[in-house]
Amino acid sequence: MRILTISNMYPSAKDKVYGTFVKNFYLDICSKNKSGINDLIAIKGRRKSKTSTIGAYIHFYIKTLFDLAFRNYDLIYVHTITFPIIPIRIAMIIKHLPIVFNVHGGDVLVHNKIANILKMLAKPILPKAKLVVCPSEYFKGIVKSEFPNVPDNKIFVSPSGGIAPYFFKEKNNRDNENDEMVVGYVSRIDPGKGWNLLLQAAAKLMNEDCKIRIIIIGRGSQEQELKESIRGLGLSDVVKYVGPIKYEELPLWYQKFDILAFPTMERESLGLVGLEAMAASVPVITSNIGAQSHYVIDGQNGYLFKSGDASDLYNALKRYLNSTMADKNKLSHEAYKTALNYEATSISEKLYTKLLSLMQ
Repeated sequence: MRILTISNMYPSAKDKVYGTFVKNFYLDICSKNKSGINDLIAIKGRRKSKTSTIGAYIHFYIKTLFDLAFRNYDLIYVHTITFPIIPIRIAMIIKHLPIVFNVHGGDVLVHNKIANILKMLAKPILPKAKLVVCPSEYFKGIVKSEFPNVPDNKIFVSPSGGIAPYFFKEKNNRDNENDEMVVGYVSRIDPGKGWNLLLQAAAKLMNEDCKIRIIIIGRGSQEQELKESIRGLGLSDVVKYVGPIKYEELPLWYQKFDILAFPTMERESLGLVGLEAMAASVPVITSNIGAQSHYVIDGQNGYLFKSGDASDLYNALKRYLNSTMADKNKLSHEAYKTALNYEATSISEKLYTKLLSLMQ
């Protein structure tokens, strides 16, 4: 079989976490389609200037249009429906394309005018696709609402490649009630991700002399604001900002956390970071919106708090801090059990089986 993967997001040597889920998908396809041909067209890594970004997209569009028009594939798997849609629409004028679209949060719930225009260009194309892959049942509902012309039997739920096996580690029961609470944050340092809420909640806990330590991992447009807030709130001795790390190193960091704070104010399509933490037996405190609010069960494998509310996040952190060691251990075990439902091997087999059925 000849399979083409298209994405405007893919990791690079300097930007190792950009579009990691696309890389995982592509490598998985290569391992399963060993006797076939596996082509990839992708923009690798983010660019630092508008000029280089425009140049990267021009090359991406020309390459995509050429391959779609002049090469034949058994399956064309497209990650995101917005930015790759221009060459796809042009190529579909020339020939029929066996396309599968994998939709993600930002290309359905768009945040700017350009993305909204591209979304509108994609709207008449989605019903013509062989399949539309969604990361969660929650997001399937949003896709059906945004694209009502897509038949229900063409929408398939697959959680973004699932959780890699090396994330899984079941913790032993702890018995030391006096340990400090280590709170992890693994996400973009961008507007809407809630890092500021975590710092505000942490400052309030520090004022009460609570034993707490914060580890923040990620990069983004607000890194300077993050550093200034840490200093301004007097949290320099409490908060460690690690910055970006290799994806493969994440499990080692998760194992340092007692709990993960996932305070996003966006409607996440899956919230894979929360599930990866759970695989390491780390319960999750998250906002009560998005897909993560469906797999986090309050008081069972984590806690939910009101989106955008730093005081309610503080309350959730205090609930964990004041809970008994038996309850903390129970949260960890239940988190691990939840993550088992998203193990990558099972998830990828189901998706690949579905893709094979489209080529018959």
